[in-house]
Amino acid sequence: MTSTSHDRVSGDLIDPDGNLTELGEQEYGRHLTGAVSLSAMKPVEAKDFWIIEGILARLGTTFVYGQSKMGKSFLVAQIIDAALSGNDLFGLTSFDSVSKVLIVVTDAGSDLEYKLRLDTLGADTDRVDIKTVSGELDADDWNRLARGVAFSGYGLVVVDHATALVDGDMNQREGWRDLFLRLHDLEVPSVLVGHSTDSRFEGKQIKRPAGNAAVTQFARARVFLSSPGGTVNEEKRVLEFTSNNARVEPIECLRNEDGFLTVDGGAAVSSQNRSKEKVDAQERMIELALGLPAGLSQKAACERVSRALASERIHLEAGTIRTRLNKVETITWSRSEGRYLPK
Repeated sequence: MTSTSHDRVSGDLIDPDGNLTELGEQEYGRHLTGAVSLSAMKPVEAKDFWIIEGILARLGTTFVYGQSKMGKSFLVAQIIDAALSGNDLFGLTSFDSVSKVLIVVTDAGSDLEYKLRLDTLGADTDRVDIKTVSGELDADDWNRLARGVAFSGYGLVVVDHATALVDGDMNQREGWRDLFLRLHDLEVPSVLVGHSTDSRFEGKQIKRPAGNAAVTQFARARVFLSSPGGTVNEEKRVLEFTSNNARVEPIECLRNEDGFLTVDGGAAVSSQNRSKEKVDAQERMIELALGLPAGLSQKAACERVSRALASERIHLEAGTIRTRLNKVETITWSRSEGRYLPK
């Protein structure tokens, strides 16, 4: 430690008599708890939560579900291919790629089906391993699997299908909770494939996983695959996304002759328009922020930007604006001047 840094620490945390200052006591208390200050953490970005935004979570388990024969395993094969290549999927941003993938299947013949699908996609199958299990896995089986994942360097584990691995009654919480805990113990991102409920309300399919409500509580993200008319024979498919850390609009798709999903042309245009609108709003938000006078609090500055955007029919809350501006690399908040400045 240099003399300058030592003097600073002594002056801030320790008084001339060698006792902790008030700030020193606070820092010592933080040390004892093992906590860190939020201000010391780097700004949070979408890539901290996602490998592929909205469709493959970096933390925890992504639950892919839909009716039987809807094409879930084809969709999962596309997710695997994108995760290996680092390519965007359905226009959704890919932030990263994974080194290797382990697929755990519970139906006889599923290994051959995944081999065919991934070969058709041109995926790098040298980096994909597959394991077929029959019946439930006990604690020793899961522990061996976790050790194998750690030693083999898998960056993603796919489990297809949940039904065979839920211990006990599918409609009870305990079996689902235990399955998600087992997946969490693998300590890598995971995808779990499951069914949607057969229940309907006023003739329409309910967009809810089958089984217990614990599925919605424990999954980090959910991807629901359905057809507009609710039947598997339709060519059209709809992808809907649920998570806390990304707002992704539903994507309309078509199944091609190989069974894979492609973005519907009309939907793609709509998606492009939404993306352009988002970029335009971002640029306008930055322009307004840089045009504000000095001497404001950051909260007041963001409220002014929010009101100005509202007059242009762009509706963003002040808190959302502050969060977005904090992520922009070309602009910074100057506390001393009370204004946003270009970096």
